[in-house]
Amino acid sequence: MRIVETEAKSFIQKSQIPSISYVANPYTGCILGCAYCYASLMGRAVGETVKDWGEYVYIKKNAVELMREELKRMPRDKREGTFLLSSVTDPYQGPERRYLLTRGILTVLAEERYPVSCVS
Repeated sequence: MRIVETEAKSFIQKSQIPSISYVANPYTGCILGCAYCYASLMGRAVGETVKDWGEYVYIKKNAVELMREELKRMPRDKREGTFLLSSVTDPYQGPERRYLLTRGILTVLAEERYPVSCVS
């Protein structure tokens, strides 16, 4: 398992998913490596192949800070849509224990009073 720490330039993305306004992914890759996972194609964004899915996780180590900054700049009227955390990776995979990015992002959303729904 390869863990690669990276710095993201931006974090919140406008969603292409119907009924979802924004998405953000603190990780690229996934230690679970499920054979049926549609997200395996995301490895191309970091130079990985589909066959290596499950062998790497790229950590966006500045994700929490970017989330805070980008939400503060977001006009209040844009905060009414839905937010999906981790549309192409598992938000609670192994590295989360050390990096706490998902936890930090949820804390920022709560501090900013952005409505949050969780599916488990």
